[in-house]
Amino acid sequence: MRRLQVTEGTLARKMKQFDSREMFAGWIWIVLQAIHQKIYQSADVILIRRYDSSVEGLARVYETCVPKDRRKIFRQAIGDVLRLKGNNEDAPPGVFEDLIYLIERINATEALGAIAPTVSNGLLGEKNPEIIYSTVSLLSTLSPSSMVYKAICDLRDGVNFDRRYAADVRKILTACKRFAKRSRRK
Repeated sequence: MRRLQVTEGTLARKMKQFDSREMFAGWIWIVLQAIHQKIYQSADVILIRRYDSSVEGLARVYETCVPKDRRKIFRQAIGDVLRLKGNNEDAPPGVFEDLIYLIERINATEALGAIAPTVSNGLLGEKNPEIIYSTVSLLSTLSPSSMVYKAICDLRDGVNFDRRYAADVRKILTACKRFAKRSRRK
């Protein structure tokens, strides 16, 4: 059996070839799914597993391998994975916990729009109620903005919202108060 040699340089060359959200989303999904299903044959997975967690590994790939001019589409791709795969019946819930924490780790506010259709109102939040807490925690750590305001309102108003987190939501809404009017206009 051939031993897989992978370096950040190899992965950086691969990331330079990615020119769309779909390519990044497909790669993120395949890597996280492989990690959560304990399939470690892919060179990319081996590199990511060198870190303490898959979130830290993906964050390091983002910081060191994704070209600066493509980082925004990488962050958007996280939302695409949530939106496209989060409501699949057979999707491993751990993948989505990792995506929520990755949003926080790399400040991927572009992905916040995927929370309503998956966590707040979708199968992901219904099947995995713990992700509501993870999402509230995520939103509490991000800098107040109109995107955070909209995401917390969508989460609070969703059918899967657990009222035990109402006090935390109020704190986030208060922090984002100045953005409320801007968010309502959109």
